[in-house]
Amino acid sequence: MYVCMYVLTVEKIKLCKTFIRPVATYGAESWTLNNDIAKRLAIFERKVLRRMFGGIKANENWRK
Repeated sequence: MYVCMYVLTVEKIKLCKTFIRPVATYGAESWTLNNDIAKRLAIFERKVLRRMFGGIKANENWRK
């Protein structure tokens, strides 16, 4: 569903913010947020968005 080309970009971002981000940050109230944890959350969110929007064709090659 997340890789479907018929779902609008805005809708994919809403899905990510509504479903995926809360699951990833569940229990964050008890975490001591430091740079390492913030960096890992940002990496996870970028990875999910990359997966949802698919690959990019650059210089006749597909990159992930």
